[in-house]
Amino acid sequence: MRQLRDGLAEGVIVLDRHNISSDDDEYHSVIMHLGEHCQAFLHLVISEEPTAPT
Repeated sequence: MRQLRDGLAEGVIVLDRHNISSDDDEYHSVIMHLGEHCQAFLHLVISEEPTAPT
């Protein structure tokens, strides 16, 4: 977060949502903060969306 605030990063890449928080409210709060205050992107390597069976 400090790097985002200082303009040293434009976004965050994490393995999955649990690297941010396992608590739903806190997780969504962090996402909102990244978008509204830092204007940063968030990329999850492992998507929140369940994948369809192949």
